[in-house]
Amino acid sequence: MVALTVAYRKQRAVEQGRFVERFGAAAAQLGSPDAAVRIAGVYAMAAVADESSGSRRQQCVDVLCGYLRLPYSPEQGKNHQSKLVRKHTSPGGSDASASETEEHFEYRQDDSEVRKTICRVVHQHLLEGADASWSTCDFDFTGVYFEGLDFERVLFSGKRTDFDGASFNGNVSFVGAKFSGDSLSFAEAHFGPSSRVEFSRAEFHGGKLSFIRPDIEDGAHFEWDEQPAGTAPGFGPGEWPPFNPQSESSAESSESVSS
Repeated sequence: MVALTVAYRKQRAVEQGRFVERFGAAAAQLGSPDAAVRIAGVYAMAAVADESSGSRRQQCVDVLCGYLRLPYSPEQGKNHQSKLVRKHTSPGGSDASASETEEHFEYRQDDSEVRKTICRVVHQHLLEGADASWSTCDFDFTGVYFEGLDFERVLFSGKRTDFDGASFNGNVSFVGAKFSGDSLSFAEAHFGPSSRVEFSRAEFHGGKLSFIRPDIEDGAHFEWDEQPAGTAPGFGPGEWPPFNPQSESSAESSESVSS
């Protein structure tokens, strides 16, 4: 019995060491200034998650979500530049007394492709029947800027799925998605003027569902079912869809908690 216990502990130590090594290598790739290396880091982190479970898998998912939450400028997202240098000359009383300062701005080169890769990888792992499903993980997309998003037929069944303050732009699809976790929130989400957002056949279950205070720009288009698929906890007759761009009154009342 003692020998078995010692062997088990050694095996656990080896597994932990292997996880730390592979996790660290993938995280280092995600921090590279080279877009191709960062994309490789996305797949490396996904592979570590696939070979892990429980808190280790959640840790990998948290890193990928965390990357999406980093400050992002869509104007620079497809830019091949990695640095911008601005020089300022302060006039003095004479040429000799003039001073010059420099401002350096670092960019994550071609970051749009890296971010889209993360979204595709997450989508693949949230489909029902995925070889390694991440559906039971929590996802924190708070404040993320989405340039189009394909989350068709995904399954979110973790405790929390947060899109609070996220910005949706372009074509966004949650068609056939299933949300069955304890909490789902789109609170204060922003929908850009060119956004086309589809929730057709999406199912809403779970304990808390929030769509409060949406920021909807003119030109945003939505597709909802006339009646919610699933229980849509707390939403009664006439309270669906959660908001309507033509109805300002709906923006303050789209939160519900099941009893």
